[in-house]
Amino acid sequence: MNNSIYDTDDWVRGNRGGHLLQFFATDDELQNWLLTALPDAFGPYTLVGADSVRIDQNQYTQCFFEFPIHKLKEAMYEKDSVRWQYWIRSKSITPILDVSQCHFITKQLSFLGLVSVHHGSYSNRGFHDGWQESTIGIVTQIENLNDGQQIVNDKYLGIYKALVKEIKKHLCYSSFYIFKDGSEVENTKFGLMTQGVVDQYRQGVKFVNRPGRRIKKTIFHELEKK
Repeated sequence: MNNSIYDTDDWVRGNRGGHLLQFFATDDELQNWLLTALPDAFGPYTLVGADSVRIDQNQYTQCFFEFPIHKLKEAMYEKDSVRWQYWIRSKSITPILDVSQCHFITKQLSFLGLVSVHHGSYSNRGFHDGWQESTIGIVTQIENLNDGQQIVNDKYLGIYKALVKEIKKHLCYSSFYIFKDGSEVENTKFGLMTQGVVDQYRQGVKFVNRPGRRIKKTIFHELEKK
């Protein structure tokens, strides 16, 4: 399949082509899951993505990067600002990844079906600054805006499901989203927290949500089934 067709604005995610898990986790927890939860059959794995580099006052370009799967924190903190957007590449599924002709590399990585990992984004909204929730996602179907052609690319779906299954085992606290007026709403299904995040919160680390109650087994088991 010609990868270049994905690097255009003519393609969008299909109606049923998206999966997403939102959660709060520490750097070390995420790194451990990347090392232990990904199926051996599809290895080796790397973390890929692209940095936005300013060309002039009004123009940016994207520069591709790739790191070994065990170097998440090195990838995150090697620059002045935290790098927080990645995709998991299986060299078994995607032995060749040519982005040399792409002007929008991150879009192509998603539309090729790689598993996206968003982690390390910090919010400075003023009314509740802090580390934002992480996400694991995948696009398994894309559609052409011009002729309606649909392409299914779900080769990474097993990798996504294995990672999500492991992450859900560690999501043991609800969280409260804080609105600008100070009111709060508890999330018991989305934006759940790990024990590591709750420990960091108690030590003074800021997150956009605050920890809620420890999840009962009934809720936890419901999550595990999904």
